[in-house]
Amino acid sequence: MNHKHNLRQYKWAGWLTALVLGAALSFPGTASTFGSTLLVHEVMTADAGNTTREFIEVRNVSEMDLHVGFYTLEWRSAGNTTVTQIYRFPAGAVIPAGGYYLLVSSSYRDYYPDVVYNDSYYVAPGLGGIISTNGGVGLKDASGNIVDSVAWGNITATPHPFLEGTAAPQPPSGWSIERQSGTDGKLDHDDNGTDFVLTNPPTPTSTAYVPNVPLVSVQADPAYLEPGQSTQITATVTQTVNPITGVTIDLTQFGGGAEVPLTNTSGDTWTTTVSIPTGQASGPYALLIRANDSAGQYGLGGVDLFVYPGPAITVTQARAKPVNTGELLRVRGVVVSTRTAYAYIMDADGSAGIAVSAGVPFYGVEPLLVGQDVTITGKLTQEIWTNSSGAVIYTGEYVLTTATGKPADIVVHSSGNPIPAPKVVTLEDIVNNPALQGQYVSVTGVTALGPTSKVNSVTGDVTCNVEVASPSGHFYIAVSHNATDKPAVPYPGMPQYPIPANMDGTGYYIPWTAAGDEFNVRGMVSVISLYLGSKVIRVRDADDFVLTNNAKFMRGETTPAQVEQGAFVNLRVVGYPVRTASVTANCSALGLGTVTLTDDGTGGYARVVKVPVGTPIGNIDIPVSVSKAGQTANGSITLKVVAPTYLAGDVDRSGSANALDAVAALKVAAGLQSSADPMISVKNGDVYPKGAPNGRLTVEDSARILRSVNGLDTL
Repeated sequence: MNHKHNLRQYKWAGWLTALVLGAALSFPGTASTFGSTLLVHEVMTADAGNTTREFIEVRNVSEMDLHVGFYTLEWRSAGNTTVTQIYRFPAGAVIPAGGYYLLVSSSYRDYYPDVVYNDSYYVAPGLGGIISTNGGVGLKDASGNIVDSVAWGNITATPHPFLEGTAAPQPPSGWSIERQSGTDGKLDHDDNGTDFVLTNPPTPTSTAYVPNVPLVSVQADPAYLEPGQSTQITATVTQTVNPITGVTIDLTQFGGGAEVPLTNTSGDTWTTTVSIPTGQASGPYALLIRANDSAGQYGLGGVDLFVYPGPAITVTQARAKPVNTGELLRVRGVVVSTRTAYAYIMDADGSAGIAVSAGVPFYGVEPLLVGQDVTITGKLTQEIWTNSSGAVIYTGEYVLTTATGKPADIVVHSSGNPIPAPKVVTLEDIVNNPALQGQYVSVTGVTALGPTSKVNSVTGDVTCNVEVASPSGHFYIAVSHNATDKPAVPYPGMPQYPIPANMDGTGYYIPWTAAGDEFNVRGMVSVISLYLGSKVIRVRDADDFVLTNNAKFMRGETTPAQVEQGAFVNLRVVGYPVRTASVTANCSALGLGTVTLTDDGTGGYARVVKVPVGTPIGNIDIPVSVSKAGQTANGSITLKVVAPTYLAGDVDRSGSANALDAVAALKVAAGLQSSADPMISVKNGDVYPKGAPNGRLTVEDSARILRSVNGLDTL
């Protein structure tokens, strides 16, 4: 049964006159009563009949407003095999003393309008079905330390990072788990089973932070910088009743004071320069800003900085480091591939390569270009799956995941550099040599085991795979592209998924393969979760995949889709090889015999022909042959012929009769221009005698056209 949740809403003001800066998570006098000062207070994992309606409530149980910029909420599965960041608190986020910070899924917000009316809730991108199963949620500070956590249901990982003591009960659909005070008055005993009880109906609570001294904005320029560099902090403070007496910033994280004053440079603007010490640890930093007025009231805000690590290392050095540690690295290499699900960079000598997860457009970072010399800041990540007994069953791609997803993570030093030559290997090498992962390789004499199959489809990406085999096992040649660039184009009996035009500048197609087809292939060595770790060669562009024993007809088309008798039409074939095939069309039905189609530069072969006036109306099949190295593939183009639409006097078919039409009619009548010209229709221009075209253009036709143009007659 659906129910309406009891929404508790409060508005708090920053009323205390003192704040111990630099100690935001520990306050004497409160820990003995409440335990931690920031708590995961209530969680709903699913509503009745809908697993996407979720919320998480964080509570500040201290007597002071707390700045939580750069804090994160993270979910981990019961076996601790899946990790998802649910929410990252924005710059300047503050939870008032005694207040609540409510995070909801978008479907929860839409279903419960009472939440929508409250301006202090937040939609968490990571919510929406993710926490509906057994698992846990952890609140982490800006440095990644766990502040508080709760795990519920059947927790199988031992230990589980978010489990405190025993697990809280798994809430039924429509229920929540909520903290309750013990007999000692505490909310937090570091035991989830003791601290949380089932609640029905749930009671999501939110508190708007309303400072007495409003900090309109706080900005850092730049916000992303290296040790030894400086940034300017600018705060805009609005005076309400009492004069502003000062604005301070807590710089204890950078070896400075807890209340470093800003300078009032003009009006409501206060500034200071912050220098990042040499040797400062890399990562995110949230700096607390406090504005005070003459009555002792204050307002809190914050600004986020990101400190990049020191000198760049090579790809080889990066691959020697452990994964999933959270360590930030700066890795320099040459971009080798950008349109293969990941981008890839390699050392210039080709000795090592690595995937980059945020260097492609659909991650929100400016796209990388092949040949760029780049330095990328990020963390080494790798997906690792285990079974119920803890044994590893799948090890995924070794990936450099950019630090913030911002363009500042990528520094382009130069463009147009040569990329390493592909390393010549065998399929067996790829199966047995993990060091090849991320490298550009070339394999010859590969045989397809079966037809191309589409085995993976996610938003904005389609992957088509050709299955091949080495003595040690099967794997795939992957043809990947972003479907938003160019949609998949099916054709009868053989769907085709093209590489987009901006992949190699031509828009050529990878051929659809059949069992027994032989080919040479180049691409990036990767791995996918299909069959728990199948190896993959990710093809970079059309030139990386070359059939060696076959010519193919892929599909045929006409432009326009239907053509009038007497008009011209473009016959186009997508064939293979895309650049060097001989393609012909038998146009005997049009009285033209066999014509040759030529490479049109857009992935096909084309020829413009005229459909004679007497061509039968209806569909006509134009036989097509694609030939290469003595092999031929046959197909056909269906031409749809329709009756012409005539507009009297419109000789050049521009849509209206004008003086140019009169000139054209005169030229035809005088024998100075051929009526067979593509822009001339004898019947269209034949308007004399009126209403009875005689099949030819005359001087009288030109005169009537001119009279019509000048409003002296009608056609």
